[in-house]
Amino acid sequence: MAKEKSLINKWSHLKSEIKRRPILGLKLGFSAEILHHYYYHTPPDHEILRVETLLYQDRTEKTRRIRDELSKVVGHREAVKVSQKIGISDSKLRDIMEGKDLTPSYDIIAKIEFFLFMIVGFDVSLENEEFKSAYLDTLVDNLSSKVNSIGVSLLRCSENMAFLKKYPVNKNYPKLSNSDEYYLRGPLSSIARDLKRLTEVQEEIQIFMDTYVRKVKDIR
Repeated sequence: MAKEKSLINKWSHLKSEIKRRPILGLKLGFSAEILHHYYYHTPPDHEILRVETLLYQDRTEKTRRIRDELSKVVGHREAVKVSQKIGISDSKLRDIMEGKDLTPSYDIIAKIEFFLFMIVGFDVSLENEEFKSAYLDTLVDNLSSKVNSIGVSLLRCSENMAFLKKYPVNKNYPKLSNSDEYYLRGPLSSIARDLKRLTEVQEEIQIFMDTYVRKVKDIR
């Protein structure tokens, strides 16, 4: 029973990978009809294990390709900076480059492939080809969302500052209560937090501009 549950959970994960990248299903030898059937029914045990093995081999080969290309364009000391451009941790990037991680997730592989595509025209995997044109749009949307979130926070802070009018500028004004102290510190804390976030987003936008926007004309 435990083994059966383990295989069902395993298939649930494998199925989610295939659903997000349907071409993988075709590469595994499934017809469209069989693939659709397996979306709603659990395959035989041997089929689940076959799919797991083939996807493992597929990720291993894709990782080898990106590792070979990364070794040409990324120095070891540049890992931190480059990982920020890709959108993964520097430790993960180092592990991939050093061969410690032979099978990163498909999501990480896709991010690295898109990065390499943008800077050196790397051939992305077939299942990622359809997402290539939308890659920059997704990055811009994410950055725009962060800026918008900060703007909303600052606007809320501005609206909440009306309560300051109840505190006259008078040296004889009674000592503030703990509650008053809390609310008076609120706008300053909020603005400080938003300024920190804004600085971080500014750096992300600069990285985006340096990495992609100035490279696009050379590739498209």
